[in-house]
Amino acid sequence: MDDLIGRTIGSYLVVEVLGEGGMATVYKAFHSRLERYVALKFIHPDLIHDLAAFEREARLLARLSHPNIVQIYDYGEEEGRPFLVIEYVAGGTLRDWLAEEGTLSLDRALPILRHVADALDHAHGQSIVHRDVKPSNVMLTPDGRALLADFGISRLTGPEGHITQTETTTGTPAYMSPEQVTPQLAPVGPRSDVYSLGIVVYEMLTGHLPFAASSPLEAIVLRLQEPPVPPRTHNPDLPEAVERAVLRALAKDPEGRYPGAGAFVEALAQAEPGASAAAVAQAEAGVLPAWWPRMVVEPEPALGEPPFKGLQAFDVADAGLFFGREALVERLVGRLKGGGRFLAIVGASGSGKSSLVRAGLAAALQSETSWEIQILTPTAHPLKALAASLAPDADTLRSTTTLVDDLAADPRSLHMYVRGSLRSSPNRRLLFVLDQFEELLTLCRDPAERQAFVDNLLTAAT
Repeated sequence: MDDLIGRTIGSYLVVEVLGEGGMATVYKAFHSRLERYVALKFIHPDLIHDLAAFEREARLLARLSHPNIVQIYDYGEEEGRPFLVIEYVAGGTLRDWLAEEGTLSLDRALPILRHVADALDHAHGQSIVHRDVKPSNVMLTPDGRALLADFGISRLTGPEGHITQTETTTGTPAYMSPEQVTPQLAPVGPRSDVYSLGIVVYEMLTGHLPFAASSPLEAIVLRLQEPPVPPRTHNPDLPEAVERAVLRALAKDPEGRYPGAGAFVEALAQAEPGASAAAVAQAEAGVLPAWWPRMVVEPEPALGEPPFKGLQAFDVADAGLFFGREALVERLVGRLKGGGRFLAIVGASGSGKSSLVRAGLAAALQSETSWEIQILTPTAHPLKALAASLAPDADTLRSTTTLVDDLAADPRSLHMYVRGSLRSSPNRRLLFVLDQFEELLTLCRDPAERQAFVDNLLTAAT
């Protein structure tokens, strides 16, 4: 689904698809005002009937503020399609890394597991059960953090720490707890996430899943009927204490598991104290381990710079990239050189007016020494913006503040000032370009300032 690529939704410019799941498609987008990347998660159109579930995720995530949980920024709707605005995590997932490495030693696994356990314990403390803990939902950042993502099927727990309502089976079959498969066995609660984390740990340390299934259905049947294959069967170098800890996390009865994710990971750390001590020392020192996956991360755009050329208006400096409007540019130049003092370019939003004026008309005139171009945006204070565009000359004649006062008091001020500044250079031509003229109506809240701005323009142009 790439129908949103290149579109601007609110303040977000949609750049690319990051991924697609059973419930939603996630896009990378650029926030034009904060100048940072975010992720937009759009619910699939055929699931519009499940708006309550999508809104629930927004509320759940909004309650979770933790350095190891992907944060939610906003919630919105576009043409009837709801979306979440989520923290964009540059890097990859634990699934990506396992695909490259196969297995991880305990000393490499522990820093990741500590972060995930901290995230889960925090969520459980807020009465939230994740219910879909798996490698693809663990994000790894270039600065050495692991973040837990996608609380899309989370549920609130009641006073006893169990899910408050009975629902159909949800989760990823390979990582689901027995009680998620068959809710009649036991209530789903925090220990269900401990079970799923146990499968993640098993896979990290052995490169295998604990049940040798050939299909999702068989995996579900095996976890209900058979014990997991002991981890040391796949990795004989694992300490027996590590195997015991993993098998306890995978107990079919929730009461037989660790009470929380942190307790489980601490048991793993105690099983191999040397590995744990090294990992803790590096974490406390803020040192990125040498083995941490090296990720190629694109830099954030510089302030004021759009993520891609052409998705934001071309500027004068982009004239070499602007083509196809040569005939129109020539007509506009001829109109101005013919003595016209006013030129309006009108068109639908996104039709290319700004690019035409900046990279076409202004660039063509600027190549001639007789023309000086001043491009200004009205902003919330149009008189101040107008005075600032005159600032290079105003410094020698009067302060910008005084010029603003003059513009507000006398509609002839702009005309008289321009005539005075051009008197010493009779061949010099000055072109004011007002881009985003609509800001005069949408941003300027002072009717008197708005009127004074328009009056000065009319006087100067007639």
